[in-house]
Amino acid sequence: MFSVYTTFSQTSIFKHFTTRDGLPHDITYGIIQDSDGLLWIGTDDGLTRFDGRSFKNYGYENGLKSNYVIDIVELKKNEFAIATWGGGLHYFKNDTIIQSNIVDDEISKINILGVLNNGDIYANSNRNNFYLYQSEERKEFVIKSDNLNNPDLFLKKQITDRSNINSFQTALNGNLYIHASEKINPKKSIELKGVFMLNKNTLSPVFGYLKDKLIFSVSQDKSHFYLGSTNSIYIGSKKQLKEVIKFNFKNNSKIIHIKKHNNSLFFITNDLVNSNRKLYKYNLTSKQLTSLSDYLKTDKMISDFIFDRQNNLWVTTYGDGAFVVPNTSNSFYSTETFSNNDIKDAQIINNELYLLATNTFYHFNNNHITDQKKVPFLTESFVYHPKNNTLNFIVSRDKQLKEKALGFNFNYVSQLDYRFFNIPPYKAYLDNFTLSIYKNEALHQQISCNSTIKKLEIKNNRLYALSSSEGLIIYDLVSGKILKKFNQNSNIQTKRINNFIVSDRDQLFLATNKGIYAIKNDSIQQFTTKNGLESNHVNDIALDKHNVLWIGTQKGLNVMLNDTFYTISETLGQKSSFITKVLIKDNNVFATGNQGLFKYNNALAFTPNSLPPLKVNQNKSVFTIQPISLLYGKTLKVSYKIDNTNWVETPYDILNFEYLNQGKHQIVFRYKDNISDWSVTQPYYFTIIYPWHSQSWFYALITMLICLIITFISYYLLKKSIKKNKELKNTIDEKEKLKQTLSTVRKNLAQDFHDELGNKLASITMITNLLMIKNPEKNDNYNKLEKIKEDSNYLYSGMKDFIWSLNHESDNLDEVLLYITEFGKNLYNNTEITFYVETEMNKTHVTLPYYWSKQIIFIFKEAMTNALKHSNASEVTFSFSLINKELALILTDNGIGFKDHLLERKNGLLNMQNRAKKINSSLTVKSNNEKTIVTFTGKLH
Repeated sequence: MFSVYTTFSQTSIFKHFTTRDGLPHDITYGIIQDSDGLLWIGTDDGLTRFDGRSFKNYGYENGLKSNYVIDIVELKKNEFAIATWGGGLHYFKNDTIIQSNIVDDEISKINILGVLNNGDIYANSNRNNFYLYQSEERKEFVIKSDNLNNPDLFLKKQITDRSNINSFQTALNGNLYIHASEKINPKKSIELKGVFMLNKNTLSPVFGYLKDKLIFSVSQDKSHFYLGSTNSIYIGSKKQLKEVIKFNFKNNSKIIHIKKHNNSLFFITNDLVNSNRKLYKYNLTSKQLTSLSDYLKTDKMISDFIFDRQNNLWVTTYGDGAFVVPNTSNSFYSTETFSNNDIKDAQIINNELYLLATNTFYHFNNNHITDQKKVPFLTESFVYHPKNNTLNFIVSRDKQLKEKALGFNFNYVSQLDYRFFNIPPYKAYLDNFTLSIYKNEALHQQISCNSTIKKLEIKNNRLYALSSSEGLIIYDLVSGKILKKFNQNSNIQTKRINNFIVSDRDQLFLATNKGIYAIKNDSIQQFTTKNGLESNHVNDIALDKHNVLWIGTQKGLNVMLNDTFYTISETLGQKSSFITKVLIKDNNVFATGNQGLFKYNNALAFTPNSLPPLKVNQNKSVFTIQPISLLYGKTLKVSYKIDNTNWVETPYDILNFEYLNQGKHQIVFRYKDNISDWSVTQPYYFTIIYPWHSQSWFYALITMLICLIITFISYYLLKKSIKKNKELKNTIDEKEKLKQTLSTVRKNLAQDFHDELGNKLASITMITNLLMIKNPEKNDNYNKLEKIKEDSNYLYSGMKDFIWSLNHESDNLDEVLLYITEFGKNLYNNTEITFYVETEMNKTHVTLPYYWSKQIIFIFKEAMTNALKHSNASEVTFSFSLINKELALILTDNGIGFKDHLLERKNGLLNMQNRAKKINSSLTVKSNNEKTIVTFTGKLH
């Protein structure tokens, strides 16, 4: 008899899936893995499929007549049969649910399915009857007999007065076995003893040595049958009993489901008294019984369990979702083991493992703590020295306290001036920065150091010293000379080297805060997160006997094999979010971290996982891919490569390549998770044929049509333009003729005015002068003659300006400027004012618009006259410029100026500004106590 109660000193390693993770319901039933590697689980809210990344659920909306899916079996690839409670049998094909065509089957309550050798589908109804589905027909059977040793099988429609037999069925390797039911025996029913096999609608007894036993389950491996009874498992062949295993389960539990895996039996017990179904593991070699329900920390009833192709154990429950126990012998020790599980440092001393938390020092051996001691000071590291068997704990300040515990002398220091390194057959001592190396107790070499040495290794007459400030220094052990240095000043990008390893293959590995450096000969290769490291901050490294590098980082534990990185995650039991130390001891790898101690069974070399082939469905140029990694689905990466180009990583499951160039293409897919190598598919081929409106001939046709249209439009516009240009030329010619005619008219008019009016005014002036000479007395007549003379002179002057502006030559800018200049010289000739002319342009030959010359002349005659009368100036300057067809005329005096608001009359200024506006130009007048500036600006077109 074996005890069922076991305790677990380490943290359980499993993953738990519930509705929070995507399960449709936490009540789960039958579970299978199909030929593609996908998991299928029946639940109280439909059927679900799991690929490691997510659950895909099927329910009423997908065609189920009942959402209570109890079991599922695979008939062939991509085809399944589904058992529902209250909805009968369903079929599932190519991602579509198909309802059964059998009459009245939609109300059938079935919970167990199996496929028999003849193709019939067996279904149990959890009562005294069962069904056989044969093509489009369903037959219902009951077992009745007056003789339990020879029960008869009847179709339910047959009438008999024989008693019902309480039975259950197991479909196994295409055969149907009939045995006792785990359910409580209903009244008027007889318990079936022994086991019978269905053969063409008849029952044949098997396992004759169990004919008087109540058997509740039957399973089989290549060698034996395993039959579950009350508190017992029978092992044997159909004819001979080999072994009986008895247990002392309370309440005489029934063993209802058995699977042999490796060297252990896994089985479910049914305790009807407490309404409990538990899962157990029994090791056939050690005879140890383990409660997996307790290991999974669930008190819910177990529904079903399977082992997937990677030998991971999957378990479904009544109300606690589903679990998976990874196929690993790793262990993790956390709060169940350590009072303080935040492990800061670890060392192997005399082949024993010692661990340091912030306030506790542990001795760990044989998977448990053998001794421990509270540390009175805050510390995160310690150093062992064989002299006086001392443990030096590094603290913030030296402490006088000396203690003895765990067989060591405890010392608390802030720094170490003396260190010892044992590297058989060498021993090395660092004392006051002098490193003394002894071989076979004789002094072999002495080296002067500039800083503390944290680690020392000797390989092939080379001494590797990790300095606290100078990086890694390599010495020639014979001469003591420095051969090479590795630090930020030489050939690596960081000065912080946390550890180093020299392999037997003379390859050097550096653990730094910028990743891993692998150095061999003169080749240096840096590995970072881009290459698969969990973090670039590497705290520690260790090289095992298989030449596999183990790497502890700030974000977890990595393995480096053949320049490829793999992650040891929580799925494999490593639960610390960062790793502080990595050690190799015996056949185990130990990694410490903030959650405790991880132990990896390293008896066999680490090998990457194998992934199932990538599931690829092709529809022309559209590909649907389904990567499957049941334990590491969240870390999956998928890439594709088209026509031998570079690999392209994609997050999508549906890829459409219709955008590619027309022609034939080849595509290859690959995928991996963080614990596997790349799995590469076979090549897939597809052809891109553009639609007619995207074909090159269509574009050529469209181009030709567009060219013809453009040619036609251009020809039409050209003809229209030629016609318009001809009309415009005629208009210009007419305008030129008109202009010439107008110029002639203006010239003749000016000549006529000059000849007629000029002579008359000159005559009036002469007669007036003669009369004034004859009458020199200043009387009233004399004053009138003087007035006549003044008016005639003014009229002559104004007429002269008017006649000049009529002449077409007055439109020439040079003539206008000359006219104004001559006027100024004459005006200021007999005055105290000096007149200056400044110009920034040569002869312009610019023709002013008609009517400009007159307005400009009147503006500046008025301005010059005002300067003479009112400015008291000694200098007047007239300047002009023409820049980018903008004409600027400026008159400046150095007089007393004026204030605009004090002027009694402003007619002159207003007239000047109005004349400028008439020719769409501007006039500004600026005045102060020192000068007055009159500026005319106009844009020539």
